[in-house]
Amino acid sequence: MDLAVILTVITLLAILAASVLSVRYFMSRKGFRVFSEMRLHLVLILAVTLVFSLISYNTYVMKTEPAMIHGISSILFLLLWFIYSFYMAGQKKRNYIPFLTLYWGAGAFLILFGLLTMFPFVFYPAVFIYTVPLYGGFSYFFDVLPSFTLEFASIALLYFSSLAGYGMGRLFLANRMSQ
Repeated sequence: MDLAVILTVITLLAILAASVLSVRYFMSRKGFRVFSEMRLHLVLILAVTLVFSLISYNTYVMKTEPAMIHGISSILFLLLWFIYSFYMAGQKKRNYIPFLTLYWGAGAFLILFGLLTMFPFVFYPAVFIYTVPLYGGFSYFFDVLPSFTLEFASIALLYFSSLAGYGMGRLFLANRMSQ
């Protein structure tokens, strides 16, 4: 088996395991309050994702030749997740990590469920939300076609970009507090 497939499966399992723990947290009374606080953030995230998905839609679905705009939009999407997570750390949103884990874990689960059951009404919306925004960049820079590995690599890359942004924001906040 290819090393990329093995690493993707390991990452997927780690995200899914963390998501199970996040679901348990969000089902508690405190978690439900946090989730209702994050609803506005979820709507904002989905709106921004929709814009970036529409930019890369033709390269994913119609297999058109990717242009530089697709590569730039994918990099910008990654940076937006990093900056947004950095901002959330600055707002001292400690519940952001469980929310983030649940968001990306739900995406991994929906894509996997859609692939295994062949339900297009589950698979295609999940791919549109979680994979297509980065596909234009993958296609432009690495000349790849849509695949199982690419879908989960997109989720893992965005999840770890968000975690890195949150971690950098926490370090920045701690450094600013110590001065």
